[in-house]
Amino acid sequence: MTLLNLERPSAWDEVSDWIDREGFIQNAKLCEIAKVDTLKASKMLVAWREQGLLVPLPDRAKRNMAYTKPAKAGLEQGSLLSGLEDNNGGKGS
Repeated sequence: MTLLNLERPSAWDEVSDWIDREGFIQNAKLCEIAKVDTLKASKMLVAWREQGLLVPLPDRAKRNMAYTKPAKAGLEQGSLLSGLEDNNGGKGS
């Protein structure tokens, strides 16, 4: 017996999984994954970037832009989550 998911994962879930496996995503790959046109994919990437879910890879030309997750870009998770110092009033216990 095979169980089939009735609901397809969200575009972000699929993109997040792709980045976890491949390291980055470009507009063309998002078009393929989400089955949208280039303009719609660009708007999705901009929205995710504005939400802090994606960061552009450095040293990429606009026509060759690729994005990754902040943690994969070497940014500290502390920017998204409070650290021990924040929770203890600056005292490291």
